[in-house]
Amino acid sequence: MPIDRQKNKQLKVTIPNDLHRKLKIISEKIGIPMAQMLLQSAVEKYREELKELEQEE
Repeated sequence: MPIDRQKNKQLKVTIPNDLHRKLKIISEKIGIPMAQMLLQSAVEKYREELKELEQEE
């Protein structure tokens, strides 16, 4: 399925090799892509800030 570039953005992240290795092991263990795991973690960490921004819109 093609990505709608008007509704989605792509993000490139550079992380240290050791951290990448550990996160890769975790993502494989839980069965989701590392990018999805990182996105879910960011949303969870900044949940309140995201709610505040949504209310401003």
